[in-house]
Amino acid sequence: MKHLAIVLALSAVPSVAAADGDRLAPGTDLVDGYVPAVVDVLREAFGDGVQVNALVLPSFGNEYAVGTKVTHGQWFVFVTTAKAHIWVALLDKKPIAAIGEDVCEAPISASLGGGIGLVWQGMLRRKTADSEPPNGVDGTSWLFAGQVDGKLSIGMTWSPPPDSQRGKLVAIAESMAALCKGRTDAQRATLDGEVGELQRALQTAP
Repeated sequence: MKHLAIVLALSAVPSVAAADGDRLAPGTDLVDGYVPAVVDVLREAFGDGVQVNALVLPSFGNEYAVGTKVTHGQWFVFVTTAKAHIWVALLDKKPIAAIGEDVCEAPISASLGGGIGLVWQGMLRRKTADSEPPNGVDGTSWLFAGQVDGKLSIGMTWSPPPDSQRGKLVAIAESMAALCKGRTDAQRATLDGEVGELQRALQTAP
C-alpha cells in the first residue's frame, strides 16, 4: 500500500520548481511514467521500516535510491541500484519487470538516523512551487521523500551547487551511499558532520 501511495503521489504532483534557488521544488514525474517505473524496480527503497529516501536519476547511468530504515530497532542507511538503466529500457520498450536491483546497507546510530530524518524534513518543509521545473540535458535529478506532519512529502532538485543547502542535502545522500559501500568509521564521521552542518543552517534559514 505504501508503494502504491508513493507511485500515485509522484505521478500526481504538478511539474513545478523553486523560485528561491535554495529550496527544493515539489516532486514531479519528470517524464510521464518514468518515476513510477523506477519506483517499481527499486522496491527495497519503499519497504517496511523505511524512514526517508531519495530517488537518484542520473542522465547517464543506472538509477538508484538511498535512504534510512529501522529493522528490529536498529537503524541502517541503504542503497538500492537498478541493474540496468531503466530510462533506456523504457525508450527501447523493454519490460522493466526483468530489471533487478542490488541492495546494500550499513548500520548507523539512532541519533544519526534521527538527524538525517530532521534534515530531510527541514528541506521538505521549505519547498516551494513558483516557477519552471529544474532540469537539463546532463546532470542528475534527486527526488527526496519523507513524512512531514504525518503526510508523505516529496521534493526535488537537479544538480544543485555544492555550497547550497540543496547541494548539502545531496552531499549527505552521497555520503550515505558511500558509507553503505565502505562501512568505515571515517565515512560515518563525515556523514555525521554533514548532517550537523545542514541542521545548523536550517535552524537559521529564513
